[in-house]
Amino acid sequence: MGNGTVERLELQRELRPAASPEVAHSDDFDLVQRVLAGERSAREQLAGRLGCVGPILRSRHRALNGRLGEDDLLDVAQEVVARVLAKLPTYQGAARLEVWVYSFCESELLRALARRRRQAQRNAELDQVSEDLAIEDELCSEPDVALWGCVGRLPSADQAIVQARHDADLPFQDIAARLGQSVSFTKTRYYRALVQLRACLDRSRGRRSA
Repeated sequence: MGNGTVERLELQRELRPAASPEVAHSDDFDLVQRVLAGERSAREQLAGRLGCVGPILRSRHRALNGRLGEDDLLDVAQEVVARVLAKLPTYQGAARLEVWVYSFCESELLRALARRRRQAQRNAELDQVSEDLAIEDELCSEPDVALWGCVGRLPSADQAIVQARHDADLPFQDIAARLGQSVSFTKTRYYRALVQLRACLDRSRGRRSA
């Protein structure tokens, strides 16, 4: 370590606030200050203390009935450690170090679970789109009496949209203008109709094969 680095560390140590008598956990506060000053032994001690991250995450994950795998939890643990290290200068010793770290574990775990829920929702939406596209293909290519019989059972407004889309081959913008409604509303009604058609067609084909 160069002289310049040593002098800078000594200056940081002189300038940093010492633990006051009001600090509840002065030993932890001192440890963090020594880590910030670059002391190797303090960094090693902190690394050992951060071993609590994994058990905390696994315990909270079980309590929350989470569906993350071990690799996912390992990623969360790495994110927690990174955030803790970035926030070390804000630690004031008001709580034991592990208690302070717990809050980071909780927030990162909740973020990861929220990401997993969003991903599951996107996957479900993609599955629904695949089903919708399958119905669209049948509407375009298959003169299925049962299918078009199901179209006839739709509400009249939905029938008009489906027929305009497939009989007249109109884009959504033209259908919306013809019906005097927004494009987004027209699309919503159309895709809702496709879901109804799939259910109706499955019931009809089930009866025919029985």
